[in-house]
Amino acid sequence: MKRANLFLLIFLLGMGSISAQSFVGKLNQNPMQEKKYIAGDNLKILAVMVDFQADVDDATYGDGKFGSIYTQEYGKSILDPLPHDKPYFENHFKFVQNYFSKVSNGNLNIEYTILDEIITVSKTMRNYSPELDNLNDYTPLAQFVDEVWTLADAKYSNFNFANYDLFIILHAGVGRDISLPGSLGLERDLPSVYLNIKSLKGVFGDDFQGFSVNNGSFSIDNCAIMPETESREIEGFDDKTLIELTTNGLLAATIGSHLGLPDLYNTETGRSAIGRFGLMDGQSMFSFQGIFPPEPSAWEKMFLGWVTPTEISSGNHNLTIVNKFVANPTDTTLIKIPINSTEYYLIENRKRDALKDGSKITYMSNGQIYTKALVGDSESYIYYDVDTLEGVIIDVDEFDWALPGEDRNWKIDNFKDVGLIVWHIDETIINNNYESNTINNDRYKRGVAIVEADGIRDIGEDFQTIFGETVIGEGTKEDTWYSSNPADYYENKFSYETKPKSASNSGVNSLVTLSNFSDINNYATFNLAYGSESIDLIGNFDFNLSEIPVWSSSVNNGNETVHFTGFGNKIVKFNSNGKVNTIEESLNSEIKPLIVGFNGNELIILPYPEKLSFRFSESNFTEVIYNNSVEFGYFSTSPTLLFQNNLTLEFFIGTSNGYILKISIDLSSQTISITESIKPFSSVVKQIALQSNYYNAISDNYYWSSDFAASDSPIDLGEKAIQLVNTKVGNENVAIIQTESRLISISNTNEITEIRKTDSANTFILADLKNDGNNYIIQNNGAYLEAFNLTGAEAENFPIQDEYRNNFISSPLAVDLNNDNAADIITFTENGNILAVDGITGKVIDGFPISSGKIATVPTVFTENGKTALGVVTENNQFMSWNISQYDGKKFWTEENGNASNTSSVAEANSSEKITEFFPQSKAYNWPNPVYDGFTNIRYFVSEDSKAKVTIFDLAGDLVAKLDGNAIGGYDNEIVWNVNDIQSGVYFAHLEVTSNSGKTDTKIIKIAVIK
Repeated sequence: MKRANLFLLIFLLGMGSISAQSFVGKLNQNPMQEKKYIAGDNLKILAVMVDFQADVDDATYGDGKFGSIYTQEYGKSILDPLPHDKPYFENHFKFVQNYFSKVSNGNLNIEYTILDEIITVSKTMRNYSPELDNLNDYTPLAQFVDEVWTLADAKYSNFNFANYDLFIILHAGVGRDISLPGSLGLERDLPSVYLNIKSLKGVFGDDFQGFSVNNGSFSIDNCAIMPETESREIEGFDDKTLIELTTNGLLAATIGSHLGLPDLYNTETGRSAIGRFGLMDGQSMFSFQGIFPPEPSAWEKMFLGWVTPTEISSGNHNLTIVNKFVANPTDTTLIKIPINSTEYYLIENRKRDALKDGSKITYMSNGQIYTKALVGDSESYIYYDVDTLEGVIIDVDEFDWALPGEDRNWKIDNFKDVGLIVWHIDETIINNNYESNTINNDRYKRGVAIVEADGIRDIGEDFQTIFGETVIGEGTKEDTWYSSNPADYYENKFSYETKPKSASNSGVNSLVTLSNFSDINNYATFNLAYGSESIDLIGNFDFNLSEIPVWSSSVNNGNETVHFTGFGNKIVKFNSNGKVNTIEESLNSEIKPLIVGFNGNELIILPYPEKLSFRFSESNFTEVIYNNSVEFGYFSTSPTLLFQNNLTLEFFIGTSNGYILKISIDLSSQTISITESIKPFSSVVKQIALQSNYYNAISDNYYWSSDFAASDSPIDLGEKAIQLVNTKVGNENVAIIQTESRLISISNTNEITEIRKTDSANTFILADLKNDGNNYIIQNNGAYLEAFNLTGAEAENFPIQDEYRNNFISSPLAVDLNNDNAADIITFTENGNILAVDGITGKVIDGFPISSGKIATVPTVFTENGKTALGVVTENNQFMSWNISQYDGKKFWTEENGNASNTSSVAEANSSEKITEFFPQSKAYNWPNPVYDGFTNIRYFVSEDSKAKVTIFDLAGDLVAKLDGNAIGGYDNEIVWNVNDIQSGVYFAHLEVTSNSGKTDTKIIKIAVIK
């Protein structure tokens, strides 16, 4: 009969398995991790047997009473044989006691008590089952739980419920957890669920504290609902067939839910997401017909605190990873390889038979304990059929026998073990979706994902069998990493160039390469390399602080580059190797301080309210040489910026009442004093910028520079000034200011010129992108990185977009990465990608994008070992740094306020590629062309200030539009043509330019308008 069962099952599922079916619903409704069970902890479980009022209902299995689910006698040779009484359930709990003791390495001890008597509730089963059209309404189940514990409290009035942690209802019937062809019931069976206090509050309200027992002295705040079995009869051809499914795997996963583990399958569709490689997936719960799941995955064990991985953050390594069954205490059994601040790979070495003694099964049958040793896979002992077993399985020597890896040809002498498993973990996805229990619902961006070594992402995917049935991929032995893996795409290497590729969930290069995997062995080896041809990871560590990072700075002290970051009221000093020291508490830490390095030491100017403090520390990260301060009676409101750096340091600071103070520090006498006091404003000084001896400042709506006479009033800008940057154009000092709605420039003659309308939220920088004598304004603007000259004309080959259409954030940085003396741009996206863009071509530089995780502060560019490096502090307080060029290129804008000296200035641009021709024809064109939207830009270059006229004709020669503009010499200029009222067609624009000195030239530009 059981062989017939198998034949029917294979026919119905097309060589699939019971475990290949979807798990119906969420096992854990609202995951919570209130307590981690640490080594030696006991988890005490109280269970109660419950049946219902008898019924005759085709929508449920049985009549509501224990033992009524079968229509004929099957005897003792089946799994989960009758009677389903207290000893029967105790055997299932004996299994999970053994399971968790082994998989937790003794960290979790399970104790259990099952109440003697069956509780009978007042209604039939269907009255406690959620409606099919509202499966997320757990009100009926919560009311069922309420009634059960109320009745149990009344029956066991002297029982101390407070001695227990987890409460479980074992009810008559099967669970509404899987769907099989030919099933008679399901619609109104009870789903198996774990309800914690949050789930219960969702039904009973926020004031609910639990089900009151023991005369109100204790409240039961959680409850799991489990069926007596998952075995069931199905209709086949002209007869009923028993499909045997036990509850061991489901019970283990339910306990996992109480421990805080989320479901790791797709909880919306029920589809598998991690296959049979961990605990919290339907495939695993019902692997080997539910008699035992595999061990929890590496992430599940790490989440529960049962294992701590060995983290490898940078460099090249030859690594050995040992299977836990043969490992010594000092052996590495789990390796963590960071991708960015929130993503990482976990690598574990798992085998189905690490002890090389087959699979030993201990089970209880007819009141007797038996042990059966099975050499290998066979027709009657494989993940979808265990005909060789009976009774209740209470222990297995190695639970990982449930992993994929079986020999499907049933050649007992040829079955394979598993190999290295590579997990891709994304803590952002996990944290964002933990409480909703949807961690793995996005098939393309899972929080806990198997990196399938065969290069085909088929776990959880549909496959059609020759019978027309759909089966779901649940993982195979080809998904693991070992040298003899026969998969077509397998290269024994995992990198950004392989399939699968080593990439972050945002799709960018992880800079992680794994290679030379050994064959399957308890002591497996592989090589790890960080970096790419042009990028090397040099630093990656956590600050382990709870405060929020607010600024970063990097400075070379004469011996090495050191870094500083402000966290709340702390300032932390560190280097790329992770040596960290908290050196000072700052009472105004939102403002980035001034840090000056020389002679192997650093001087830090700390802005306190109403005073400045300076601290001079040695490079050993610990000793403070001296500490002093100067008081000035007002709040410091602007970043401190360096004016002069020698034995007497001079710097500027702005105050809340409009003063600009020049302060000096005499390093020989260790004294600090105010040497100059200027009051250009009547209110707060927001920012000061400095270039050589020239400096200027903004305050609310006003602008002032050191060129102003003592009697001159500051310039009223008409709206609030947000940011100020200085540069030089020829011999002229030019200020670029971002106001609330526009970018403007102010020349030496104090003439205000509007560059363009912009969003005040977009921080800008200046840099020499083209070597054409012009500094360009560079700005992140939503999904675009823009670069434009001082006339507002977009730089050639800009704007650009991130390949994945992410928005850009923070301030860009500018440094020469490819040794062409022109600035390249480094910019950052909202999801943590880092792009480096060639300033001349506008193309992303080879090796980029890379990933850091979401940035918290403006990153820094610095020199490390003679190469250009980038440092990033992330939102979760992690520092990552890379060598991003083989050159130590010219640095234009390296951190917040331009540099560690906070000068917010850029030198005059290089003119090696400056155009001297008056009107080069190749630089006169329109963009975009064709024109699909409402505007096109007619672009041209003139070497002298000029007047420009544009006359536009259609193909018939009729005049369509006349446009004109004033062109600034030495820049690309643009005239905008609005085509909103223009019909589709081809037009000719006659562009004529005339310089102030009388030079003239023309060009005809053909423009296509398509609507």
